[in-house]
Formats: sequence, C-alpha cells, structure tokens
Amino acid sequence: MQIDIATYDPRIPLADPYPTYHALRAQAPVHWAAPAGVWVVSSHRLMREIMSDDETYGQAYVRREVSRHGEAVHDQPYFQMFRRMFFMMDGEDHRRLRPLFARWFMGPTRTRELTPMVERMVGQVLDELSDRESFDVIQDYAHQVPLRVISEILGVPQADSRHIAHDIEDIAPVVESVPKDAEVKRRADRAIVQLQDYFRGLVESRRRNMGDDLLSAMIQAGDAGGFADEEELLANVLLMYFAGHETTTAALGLAVLALHRNPDQLALLKRSPEIMPTAVDELMRYDGTAQGFSRSSDCDVVVGGHTIPAGAFILLLIGAGNRDPDVFADPDRLDLMRAPRDTLSFGGGAHVCIGNMLARQELRIGLAALLERRPDLRLDTVDPPISDFKPSLTRALTTLKARG
Repeated sequence: MQIDIATYDPRIPLADPYPTYHALRAQAPVHWAAPAGVWVVSSHRLMREIMSDDETYGQAYVRREVSRHGEAVHDQPYFQMFRRMFFMMDGEDHRRLRPLFARWFMGPTRTRELTPMVERMVGQVLDELSDRESFDVIQDYAHQVPLRVISEILGVPQADSRHIAHDIEDIAPVVESVPKDAEVKRRADRAIVQLQDYFRGLVESRRRNMGDDLLSAMIQAGDAGGFADEEELLANVLLMYFAGHETTTAALGLAVLALHRNPDQLALLKRSPEIMPTAVDELMRYDGTAQGFSRSSDCDVVVGGHTIPAGAFILLLIGAGNRDPDVFADPDRLDLMRAPRDTLSFGGGAHVCIGNMLARQELRIGLAALLERRPDLRLDTVDPPISDFKPSLTRALTTLKARG
C-alpha cells in the first residue's frame, strides 16, 4: 500500500487505520503532516526515545493552543481548565501535582484494594442487563462500568454520573493534540462551565462532610497547599473523572470487537481465563484507543534524520508503534499468548498514564465477567462502519450492538 504523504491527515479517523500506519512507517517514519500542522512519527523506536526523554520533550499545552488559536484562546473556558490539569503540565508543576494522585491509582496493593469494588460495579451492570436478549456493548456495558468505578473512587453520587458523563463526552475532543474547529471548542466550553458549576458545588458540600474518597483527599491536599488555588483543584477533579472513564470505555469496547473478529482467540480466552492479564495487554496493543500523543521541544531536535524546529509539535502515532514489526512479530495478528512487552498503550516517561493499573484491572474483570455471564454473546457486525467510530484521533466506538 502506498499513500500520499503530502496529503495525509492524522485527524481523519479510519475504520481500519493500520494499513495506513504500515505504509507511513515504510515510506516516511518521520514526516511533516501539513494538513494537521504537526510532525508525525510512526516508528516504535523513535517514539520510545521521545517519550523517555522528559528533559527535551514535554506537553507544552499552553504554547500549543496559543500557537494554533491565538491569544484569544485565554478567554475560552476549556483552555483555562485544561492548562491547570496536571497531565497537561511539564516540569515542576507536573512533579508537584502527580504524587497527590499516585497512592489512589498506582501499585499492586492499591489494585488489590480496588478489585472488590470493581467486581461489584461490573456485577451490577450485568445484573441490569440479565433480562435483555440484546444490548449495546458500548452504551449499556463499556460506558457504564468505568463510569461507576470512577464515581465510586471520587465519591460522586451515582445518580449524578450519567449527566456528568454526557458533558465529559463534549470535552473529550479538545484534549487531542491536533487542531480543533470552532464548534468542537464551543461545545467543550459549554460543558466545562456546567461541570465547573457541578463540581464546585460538590466540593463545597464535601467540605462539610468529608469521607474516605478521592475527592475528600483532594480537598485536604488543597487545604494543605497542594493545589495552587481552587480552580486548579477543580480542574484536576474533572481530570480524574475524564481520564478514569472515557478511555477505559473505549478500550473495553475495542477489546470486545477484537475478540469477536478473532473467534479462535475468543475461544482460547474462554477456555483459559487465567491468561486474562496478558491478554488485556495484547488486546490494547492490537487495537487500542490511544492512537496518538503529542510532544514538543524548546530546542531544535533531530528525529529519524529530520531536524524538527523548536516549538514544533510532534504527533507520536501510538497505534502505529504497537504494530511495528521491528518490535512485535506478525504484528497484525491478535495472539493472546504473546505477552507483549514494551507496548506504548499507556505512554511513557514522566507522563505515563497514572491510572494504567486500574484501567487494566477494569478490563480484566469486565471482560472476564462478560464472557462468563454472556457466553453465547455475538455481535451484530464485526465490521462496523466508520460512522460507528468517534470522529477523533482517539479510537473509540459509539455503538456495538450484540445479542445472546
């Protein structure tokens, strides 16, 4: 397969992007994508080098948005909220805030502590589906499980979670490192204002009745000077809700689709559920939701023989790296016995996903319970059209009908 490098636009979603990724890696593993205004890297080795070099590369979120939208972006609610989220920060600010969340998500002990709660949330969702012959894997299952889990961790009333999730969906596109159009930003601004109002009220209420939840811990950290101000606290409450829900929903849906596209591997997982931990890593490698991360440097850098000027933005095509044949043998084959190492699914370096252990556990428990409770489940189609995917760089299905 040959593609026109000059016209390639990573913002345009594809139902199957992987042949394009292979062509990019073969023709130009580093190239300037003029339609998107970014440098694109599709080599696993080069991406790993960039993600591991936190001294040279960073998020540079403020510079990115100002360079694309002008100084007027400072007036937009989405920008003011996201610039205060720790995963958009670099250097000292990132190091200041990240430890406040680490104990809630990182380490095998914390994963074991959260397991009974995750199992309970998964069981509740499956119980609610028990009398339905058909349902939507995305909306009725993959969406519900992480939504309830993160609500429980934060201490957000479950009755409020659906309303919050609707607004979260409108802000998701502005997280991406490629340019956004005016309508996307308008919807995000509206959702941000509504979410700020909700969480501001919840913080005020929780101050009067603290509990053993992440929100209470964040309030206590703020009172002790951990957050610069109330706006930074609110931004990171919203980050926890967004990061703990949106990406896990997408990953669970893609995993179900991948298994049904590969019935031999689905049968293997049913016969040998003990392989679930490594199976989850392989499923995320094979078809993951994180298709691209952005990095930038304050100085000129040489990547794959190309000089990239200071301040330019580099899009790391994670989906391409996870199918790189130099790292993964027969990369287009789903092999649940592979036990893949050095996947890029959760990023790397200082910005490695802080919730990766929780996400893996939700996927393990969510898939295992679904296979056990709905052993005859079958999808209406294993080839969903592009209209069933979100129109974004983040790879996510909006619907996946099933029965059985």
